[in-house]
Amino acid sequence: MKKTSRKVCQGKITSGYGIRKHPITKQDESFHYGVDISCPIGTPILSPVKAEVMSVYTHKLGGLTVIIKDLANNDRYGFCHLLEVLLPIGAIVIKAELFARSGNSGRSSGPHLHYSYATGGTWLKDVCVRFKYKDPTSKIEIHE
Repeated sequence: MKKTSRKVCQGKITSGYGIRKHPITKQDESFHYGVDISCPIGTPILSPVKAEVMSVYTHKLGGLTVIIKDLANNDRYGFCHLLEVLLPIGAIVIKAELFARSGNSGRSSGPHLHYSYATGGTWLKDVCVRFKYKDPTSKIEIHE
């Protein structure tokens, strides 16, 4: 049986993880804690893993944001600048399931998904503390 591969979001990475010149403030050596994937508003966002929806909130910079927790290892995945989140806090989302749509909310230079990944954290209610951000580029592909 051939395995299929899907992506968290269909689009092109326009800003990688790490040091960059900020696209809005133009600040040199601004650290980017995720990757930006350019995509039209309404693009389906798929879960990279089986996870629980931990937080859904609006942030002045990140706009509509959802945080999910990997049920296998407690890692955290963040999705910002969304148009909508389709599942409530506490819902279980299966790997490759549609759970949100991309948007252009918050402080944004255009429609895209900001996608982040963190590991090693401790969950206190719906907040993850003492976690370490990692480059999420290898987590964009969903291997089924």
